Amino acid sequence: MNAYIKELDRYGDILTKEQMRVVCHISKRKATYLLQSGLVPCINTGKKTHTYLIRKSDVKRYLKDRDEHPLRYQSIPGTVPDVKNAARRSCKYLSDIVSESQMREYYGDKLRPYPDVLSVPQIKLITGYGENTIRGWIDKGELRYLDAVAGWRIPKAWLIDFLCSDYCNKISRKTSRHLKYIEEMTATR
Repeated sequence: MNAYIKELDRYGDILTKEQMRVVCHISKRKATYLLQSGLVPCINTGKKTHTYLIRKSDVKRYLKDRDEHPLRYQSIPGTVPDVKNAARRSCKYLSDIVSESQMREYYGDKLRPYPDVLSVPQIKLITGYGENTIRGWIDKGELRYLDAVAGWRIPKAWLIDFLCSDYCNKISRKTSRHLKYIEEMTATR
């Protein structure tokens, strides 16, 4: 196990699935199974590539537990795990790794150059989501707004509330800009 830990020390606090499988000397399929079944806690970013973010401490815990209880992690030959439902049940989200106050501080810094009240096109530039998606959030009541003559206006504080909300963090198909924000937040944690 010490060899695994030494290899693990080469990486940062957050690992991708590929880094985890290299450290643990397991196949991609086995790594996917461990993450989607909840045996190793993770964050599902919603991306097609680099889908999972795993804490280094969780990988260490897995390695130690795997040495002590190898049968717990042994798959039964010929079985294919219920990957879709396991992913929904067990993968963690950003709010499980970064606190709300850390998210608020991060977004406050990111939005500092922008005016205090934003238009939908400005929010599109900030988040990377389309205007129809943003209007959908407003229609659903997820993103609060002010009804002005020139169109909907969203105070910066309300946008930060939305970006820190569970609804926003559980969006399954995040834009590249949103994913970049998540990566920056978890890297500075």
